[in-house]
Amino acid sequence: MNKLGKLFIASALFAIISVPLFAGAASAVFFEAGEELFLSVPFDDDLYAAGCPVIIDENIEGDASVAGCIVTISADISQDLNVGAGVITIDGTVGDDLRAGGGEVTINSIVGDDLFVGGGTVNISRSAVIKGDLIIGGGRVNMNGTVEGDLKMGSGMVIVDGPVLGEATVYGGSVMLNSVFGGNSVIAADEIVFGSSAQLGGDLNYWTKDGELDLTEVSIAGTATFDPELSTAKYTDQFDFDEAELGGIFASIAFGFMMFHFLSAALIILLLSLSTKKFFKKAAMELEKEFSKSLLAGFLYFVFVPIVALLVMVTVIGIPLGLITLLLYAITVYLASIVSSIVLAHWVVLHWKLKWSKVAHFFLSLLIYVLLTLICLIPIVGWITKIVIVFAAFGAHLLHKFKLWKQVA
Repeated sequence: MNKLGKLFIASALFAIISVPLFAGAASAVFFEAGEELFLSVPFDDDLYAAGCPVIIDENIEGDASVAGCIVTISADISQDLNVGAGVITIDGTVGDDLRAGGGEVTINSIVGDDLFVGGGTVNISRSAVIKGDLIIGGGRVNMNGTVEGDLKMGSGMVIVDGPVLGEATVYGGSVMLNSVFGGNSVIAADEIVFGSSAQLGGDLNYWTKDGELDLTEVSIAGTATFDPELSTAKYTDQFDFDEAELGGIFASIAFGFMMFHFLSAALIILLLSLSTKKFFKKAAMELEKEFSKSLLAGFLYFVFVPIVALLVMVTVIGIPLGLITLLLYAITVYLASIVSSIVLAHWVVLHWKLKWSKVAHFFLSLLIYVLLTLICLIPIVGWITKIVIVFAAFGAHLLHKFKLWKQVA
């Protein structure tokens, strides 16, 4: 392939953000990512998956962490399941804890232990059985399943039409209860409505903005007490989920999207590394010989390109060109750390005269990418360090690409 062809492929891959399928295995842990991810083979250990959509219909013999725009899981998960997505549907059995967060979440499954879920709309169907505790936060919650442990819930609108064998703590704007509660109940809402099937097996402490309710037709085994202390503002402070429970919910969602970001970066690194024979090696040579020039090139690109694009947009004719330039600039900003990681990996091999395979280059590039991400956790110093490194490494990449363009021209 001629130099122009290689340059075209490198430039095209450089612009890729979403790509088809990447699959890898490390230490018996499975990593899967793809623009459309359909998993129909069983996994005998932990699974980390990301895509849009993600559909899993074969069993997983371990934990599963999944992120995407739409996630549908009909397979059985033997241990924990962590999911973060726009739309989530869980049909398969989960052996241990289930943690889910998304815009719309539907649970139709048997959960072996606790269920932690948050979303704009949360639906716990009648077929769902939660063998541990159920902790929910959402805009609208429809809880029609069976909870064998305790229920803790906070929502704008709540409908509970499934049995709760343990204690129940419910906070909401509007709460409709039409099921059996086995233990004591604490309910605070602007409005509370008891359906004809509501049965409370213990004491009831409640608050509504309209004051005491007529509960003569509600089956309550214990004592019903109107508690003014459970006013909305005050009760919000008292509605205390265990820190570990909340931490598990948010950590699982964050972890899911972190895995999506990490796996996407890994795939782009793999494709760029495999598609170029000497491009990044020669960019690393530029970095080794011309560090100051590389740093300056990176600085000029990242600082002045957006300025030039905005200046071009001053004229009506220049608006489309300026918008295209800004779009391409945004893509390069996203990919700057990835490209810099590959250049730096080749620089390490070059500087220390190592004889490594492409596979070793890939994992070194991935390690550097992770380190560049983690260094940003250090305030100020970390960001400055990353900026200097990326400016230099990406600048070396630009210098080498410029030399190729000159040769082609």
